[in-house]
Amino acid sequence: MKRRVSEVEGSFGFLSEQVKGVHKDMLPFEARTEQRFKKVDERFDRLENKIDGLDRKVDTKVDGLTKSLSASFATP
Repeated sequence: MKRRVSEVEGSFGFLSEQVKGVHKDMLPFEARTEQRFKKVDERFDRLENKIDGLDRKVDTKVDGLTKSLSASFATP
């Protein structure tokens, strides 16, 4: 019985050390991953701002064109 308990304790100790090692390795991986996602989010934000600017420009041009065409057809 003592031998079996000792074997289980030994196995548990081994597994505990393995888990600790994996956890230590995961912390820097998590930090790098967060940094990469932050960079991607920043790039998407910049892209979204550019698209919004283009959308405003197109809307302004279309509105101006609409007004010009309306004025042209309204004048006899």
